[in-house]
Formats: sequence, structure tokens, C-alpha cells
Amino acid sequence: MVDQTVPRAKVLAELDLLLSHFPDSPYRRQARADVKVLTSMMADESHRKPLTASALIKLPLQPRMEELVWQLKDQSFRAGREAMFGMFADGTPADRLIDHEKDAVPLLIQALNDQRFTRAGFRRYKEDWGGRYHVLRVRDVAVKCLSRIAGFDFADHEKSFDAGYDLPVDNPVQAALVATRIRTWWRDIHSQGESKTWADLVSLGGDRAASLAGELARKYPAAAVQPMRMALSKPTSESNFQLLVSALSYLGPQASLPIAVPLMSHAETLIDRVRAAEVVATFDPDRATRAMALEVPRFFTGSTSPEHPSPIGEDACCKFLAASQRKVAVDALRASIRKMSVVHRWNVIFALSPGRPLDSKIKPPSLPERLAFDHALEAFLGVELTDREFQAGTGISSSGDTGEVSLQDPRPCDFAAFVLARRWPKKFTFKNGLSHAELDALCDRDLALIKGAR
Repeated sequence: MVDQTVPRAKVLAELDLLLSHFPDSPYRRQARADVKVLTSMMADESHRKPLTASALIKLPLQPRMEELVWQLKDQSFRAGREAMFGMFADGTPADRLIDHEKDAVPLLIQALNDQRFTRAGFRRYKEDWGGRYHVLRVRDVAVKCLSRIAGFDFADHEKSFDAGYDLPVDNPVQAALVATRIRTWWRDIHSQGESKTWADLVSLGGDRAASLAGELARKYPAAAVQPMRMALSKPTSESNFQLLVSALSYLGPQASLPIAVPLMSHAETLIDRVRAAEVVATFDPDRATRAMALEVPRFFTGSTSPEHPSPIGEDACCKFLAASQRKVAVDALRASIRKMSVVHRWNVIFALSPGRPLDSKIKPPSLPERLAFDHALEAFLGVELTDREFQAGTGISSSGDTGEVSLQDPRPCDFAAFVLARRWPKKFTFKNGLSHAELDALCDRDLALIKGAR
């Protein structure tokens, strides 16, 4: 039914075959219901054809949206992973309805009772890996459209890996619950306004707060402060916490710093403290850098292994310190690195490789400060060129924003040479696939260059 090359008449014939020849099938009841829906759809399609894009654009707004809702029967998801999150291809009926935003909401709410099948489907990966394929109905696509317009997911997916996929597929209880949420949201929008509705939802915390916080802070910053305080004070997932913290940067320094600064020092996990520091760095980068520098002596206090060398918080903190371009960051790393295991040492050095900029806009330092940072970082990496301890039996291969590196039995000195070449390619070079002896020669040459320039 999802394959658009398969006519619905063929699907109907196969269902009739099941009903005729398999009286004991457990799917018989569902097949009868599906036959009824398909028969009605085919009767409708026999005297009504979808309008072309050129004809559609000539219609007034209301008839145009009505036609798009009718055409949802042929809606499909984008191919690949995007389909997991209800992404619709540009120009499709669902995409066009989303573009109409709140004008389309009344018609989409009416479509919550629409039982017609679409050409979109998915598997519930926890339950149906390699098994049953669920076909979405028009009502399910309407839910996804309304979720995109509202800015958060109306479907209850908090207990499911399949974000957004606990849709009311063949589930009348879930369908009623989702429809009630949508109608309540739309009623509140009209009765108390968008800013108050969003603020109330954010103050409750959870997934919806995380989804709406950024939009609330951008559009209604004055109304966002207290709800975001409340949301951040409630237990939530790490990803939701980080979305809420990131949204603080839209509030400006007077509103965001009183919230972000305490989080930068006292949030439960290091990755949460780093995300708060990124917000603080938007307005006070020196303060944020000093706070993150104080984290370095506490790095890697737990157990580690070559397969999992770096907790995400330590890695993010190193990247933050490198992006800060402040000398105090290098001083903190230099003072603590030799107290770490060899795996952690080369992980810290590798994190200094330039890559994608941080989400927060860290104010760049003055030219003298930047030159002091570069000088200190080059000296630090020069010292690490002498660290020849290795982790036997380990192979490292990485590519992406931080560059491509492939090393066997890696050592801190190898990563120091790699980072030097990434940061100053006109002065230093690096090659993958070299032996330890060849890398030793490369490290010695780099060290001579650094000493010769000082």
C-alpha cells in the first residue's frame, strides 16, 4: 500500500483473497475494515482527480487547503532515516499545508477523523524489526503536520525510541488522546494567546518544553524567563536539558546569565555544565573559559577503555577550551594532562584539533590574547611531541570536522603532530599510515621547528 506503483485496486484484490481463502486468519477483522476504507477511497477517486500544481495555485486559500488535505491520501515520507521523524518532501501536500501554518490548522483538525490510507509507512523498530509494516492514515499525517506547525510533537513518544512514531495507527485510544491534546492546544491559542500557551507548556518541563523553549525565547523573550527557570528546575533527559540551556542565549545577558552562570558551575553532569558555559560565553567568554578551566583537574576520574576513551563531557569541555582561544585554557590542560592515562592524554590532544565552531557565538579575544593563545598552544603541543607512551593493540580511525586520522597503537605525540598540522598547515605536516619510527622522526622535526621559532 505504501508503494505508489502498486494500484489500490490490487491491494483491495489481495485483501478480498485473504477474506475468501483464509477464514481463520487473525488479520480477518482488520482486513474487513481495510476493505471498507479502500472501497470508499476508490469510489471517491473514480470521479475526482488530484489537481495539478498549476491549477492548485490558482485556487483561493481555503479551497486550495481543502484540496491539499484530500491529496494527503497520496502522501509519502522522504526516503531513508528522515522518514523516522516524519519529514515530508518539498512540494508534497503535507509540506504545503505546513507552509500555511495556522491557516491550515482547522482543516487538519477535521482530518483527525480521516481514516483514509496514505502512501507513507514505517516499522516500529522496538516491536517490528524486520516484521510488520504500518501504513499511516490521513489522520496520522495530519498529526505530524499539526506537530510541525505547533513546534512540538503531540504524539506520546516519551517511552519509545521511535520519536514521533507512537501515532494513532490502528489505536483508537491513542487517537482520542492525541486529538484531545491538539484541540486543547488550539483552544488555548485562541483563548489566551500564543505566548501564554507556549509559556505554560514550557513551564511543565519535558519533551514539549525542550521543543518549544527556543521558539518561545526568540519570539517572546520577556515571557520566556520564568517558564524556562521552571523547566530547568525539573528532572528531564540530558538532551532536553541541553536544548533548554541553549535557548537561554536568546534572552540576552541580563535574563540569561543569572540562570546560566549557576548551571555552569553546579549542573549535575559536565556536559550540562559545558552547555551552560557556551551560553555564558556568548556574553562573557572570559568568565566561561575560567569556569571550564577549573573542570580540567577533575577530568577522567572514572574507568576507561580504548573503545570508550572519552566521556562526552570531557571531550566537549576540551573543544570548548580550544574554541575559547584563551591562554588560561591551555594553561589548565598543560597543568593536568600528565596526570591522566595515556588514552585520555591523546583524547584531550585530539579534541584540540580545529573543527566545527561551537553553537554559541564565543566572542573572539583581542589580537594580543589570540597570539598568546597560539603561542601557548604550540608550546603545549611541542611538549606533548615527546610523549611516546602507546596503547598496544588499539587502532584509531576518525574522519569529519576535526580531520582524518588513522593510527595504529596511537601515542599522545602522534596526535600532537596531527593537531599541529591541522592548525598550522603551512608550518607542519602530517601523514596517516606511518610507522612509529617514521612518526618519531616527524615529531622530532616538528619539535625542532617549534624550538627554532622561540
